[in-house]
Parts: sequence; C-alpha cells; structure tokens
Amino acid sequence: MDFHNTIGRSQVQARCRELNNYLRQHLDTLPHLRCLTPTLPELSSPGIVTYALDKGKNGDIVTQLHDEHNIWVKPAAGTFTIEGGLPHEDYNALRFSTHIYNDEAQLDRTVEVLGKLLKAL
Repeated sequence: MDFHNTIGRSQVQARCRELNNYLRQHLDTLPHLRCLTPTLPELSSPGIVTYALDKGKNGDIVTQLHDEHNIWVKPAAGTFTIEGGLPHEDYNALRFSTHIYNDEAQLDRTVEVLGKLLKAL
C-alpha cells in the first residue's frame, strides 16, 4: 500500500489504462479474437480487457499460455447480469489484466505467443 500511496491512485490508474490500451491495440491485430470490453473509459476497467475466441477453446489457450510460457490469462466464460430479464450469453473468452508492475515488453511477449497459438488453430 505504501507504494500505491506514494505514487498516487490516479497515477496508478493512468498507467494501468495506458498499458491496457497498448495491449488492446496489439491484440486487435490477431486472428480469431473479438474484443468484448467497451472502448469508452467510463464503461471499462483501467486494467482489464476481455476478448472472445472465434476459434479454439479458452481453457486450452489459458493452459498453454501458463504451462508453456508462464503467462497468466483468465478464462472468461459468460456475461454476468445483476438484474433478471437481461440476456445471458456464454463467451469462449480470455480476460487480460494489466497493472502498474507490468511493462510493454511483457505485453509484446503475450501478444506474440498468443498470436502463434491462434495461428496454429
């Protein structure tokens, strides 16, 4: 907490958003991915972005990223609604989380490895 308090919450949030935007720009170039996260900052988290897979299984991709490359990505299965009556859709998706301790080189490596996995599908 001292680290966050020293830097300041707004600086941490700004850096997370910067990294998130960087990651999104690069993930958008990969095949078989469709971004589910809104682009408007007021509708999205500064450090989380989710992409649906049009091909392959998210669990398989997550396992390969982790076990073979030590890259942590979370599988995202579906939408969650608070109010009844709203549509629920199951997605075969990947959730990426960035934070202040990440850097662009790590994100580049993630995109590179994921790109190779997707091309092999």
